Amino acid sequence: IQQQALGPRHPFVASAMKALAMVHTRARRHAEAERLMTDVLPIMAEAYGPSHSAYAGALQGLADQLEQRGALDSALALNRRAVEIRAAALGAESYLTALTAVGLARLHSRQGRLEEADSIFRWAVTVLERETSAVHPDVRHARQEMAAFYAAWGRPAEAEKQRRLAEAAEALADVPAPQLARRGR
Repeated sequence: IQQQALGPRHPFVASAMKALAMVHTRARRHAEAERLMTDVLPIMAEAYGPSHSAYAGALQGLADQLEQRGALDSALALNRRAVEIRAAALGAESYLTALTAVGLARLHSRQGRLEEADSIFRWAVTVLERETSAVHPDVRHARQEMAAFYAAWGRPAEAEKQRRLAEAAEALADVPAPQLARRGR
């Protein structure tokens, strides 16, 4: 309906396609999700330009699909570009730049680039915590990614620390705000 009303090259149509790609991803229909994200990129580039954060989001979405099918080099290149665009558009210390960098760290990890992955994970969590809070779902997710990274690369103590921090954040997220205030949070 949006496509008929707005035309096939409208950014709202691209956003709907991106949302549909996420549905396909959750249903493990990665080929369809990848096709949709490939179609989204030129629409976002035309609508916003290739240096806009929204275009970076589309790059990241396609990178996620490429990662799912094991095209790690291509996924890494797209994710790196998404981080660069967001850093230039929003600032190197922005929430969205750090959130995008979590995927970049995961890709470095999957390719055995441990020092790069570790450095990016630590930086991203620091920025995400500063820009949101220690109990924010994106911080918990980043810590869970870090825990998996450390476990996979034989660093069980660090994996356990990140896992516990993520679990503690999840427990605190369920506490009503007035109770957090009384605890001095």
